Amino acid sequence: MFNESGGIENFLDLLFVELKNAQLPSYEVILVDDKSTDDSFEKAKATGHPGLIVVKLSGNVGHQRAIEAGIEESTGDWIVTMDSDGEHPPSVIKEMLDTAVKEHVGVVYGVRKDRNADPRVKKWLALAYYSFTRKITGIQLQDSQADFRLISRDVAELTKQVRGDKILRVLIPALNLDSATVSFKPELRISGSSRYRLNHQVSMAFTSILAFSSKPLRLTGVLGATISLASLLWLIYVLVIYLKDGTVAGWTSVMFAVLFLGGLNLFAISLVGLYVSQAHDMLMNKPRFSIDKIWTNALQPDVE
Repeated sequence: MFNESGGIENFLDLLFVELKNAQLPSYEVILVDDKSTDDSFEKAKATGHPGLIVVKLSGNVGHQRAIEAGIEESTGDWIVTMDSDGEHPPSVIKEMLDTAVKEHVGVVYGVRKDRNADPRVKKWLALAYYSFTRKITGIQLQDSQADFRLISRDVAELTKQVRGDKILRVLIPALNLDSATVSFKPELRISGSSRYRLNHQVSMAFTSILAFSSKPLRLTGVLGATISLASLLWLIYVLVIYLKDGTVAGWTSVMFAVLFLGGLNLFAISLVGLYVSQAHDMLMNKPRFSIDKIWTNALQPDVE
């Protein structure tokens, strides 16, 4: 959660009601506070729900790393990741678990039935992300398959073996594990508005591509070879004109070519630099998050 003080109490109340109704043998709820600047942490603790664990991170590390922190702290045989804004309905959790057991799979994805309630631009950007990521990485992502999912303990341990930043919505499908899907209709946000802006979506798209595909490097190489061939043909054309007329016009076109090729070179160098930077970060193996404090309710949930 991040700055969810306006709705975190309602969300937790609803979540614990659904968990109790599901009649699970045991459960824990781990709420990760991604360095909120409001009183979300205190309000979450004040609910006093048995089985609640609130993890407060030392710094704001982003959505994916916060999910990773929650998985690291979990102890159960099955793990459900979901947002705390209320859009992911807790009532679907029991269906996910039943599906996993019935179909003997380690992953169950929650997939939105539709995005009709989303603004047109947000809907288009979300679908473009999935389509673009599929084409570049070759990983079969379903449209609207985000971070509402159930995974087994074995799958969680597999994700821990991956070094560097983890875009779980791409990483888990990339493991090619047996999986199932459960459709759900997103609920309205309990409070406030989405803080997931365009820059976040663009950043996630680039990170997903850099982490799971080298195709941009190959495409850049193909582009470079194509331009080199075109430059050779241009040189032949210039020589023919020179031999025929004794002069070559076209200062503007020459300047365009110089500036275009210079920009392309900078782009290619920057692209290589991004891959090198990513490899450097993985080798450094720096902590992706640090925990400030963990609050645990000593009372255990009353299960049947």
